[in-house]
Amino acid sequence: MNGTRGSRRFLASRLAMLPVCPKRDGRGDEVKLLLCGYCKDIRALDSAETTICSCGKTAARYRDDRWHADIWGDDCVLLGLKNDDVYPLLAARNAAEGERHAAELVAQPPWHPRARYRPGGPD
Repeated sequence: MNGTRGSRRFLASRLAMLPVCPKRDGRGDEVKLLLCGYCKDIRALDSAETTICSCGKTAARYRDDRWHADIWGDDCVLLGLKNDDVYPLLAARNAAEGERHAAELVAQPPWHPRARYRPGGPD
């Protein structure tokens, strides 16, 4: 049980650092997350620079439009988390025992229109 609580606290601390994107053109925006298959690190993409996982084998970067992203690495996936789901997840910090807070993470595979997987490393 303590391991689960520790994992929840870790996730809550990561969620608190997510850069929430403003709404554009009435579309529901997403925070993009890089999930590395090697080190199992999950990192929110930074709007100003390339995001690199802790082992350094995968990286991702928003394009200039901050809507699309480029991803590098052999074993990684880009995830989308709707901005509207971030705040309810943060409420989980004060949840009563047994209370659940959930959100949908959507994988953005290579065929996804907002994700471009590239060979090699970032420029």
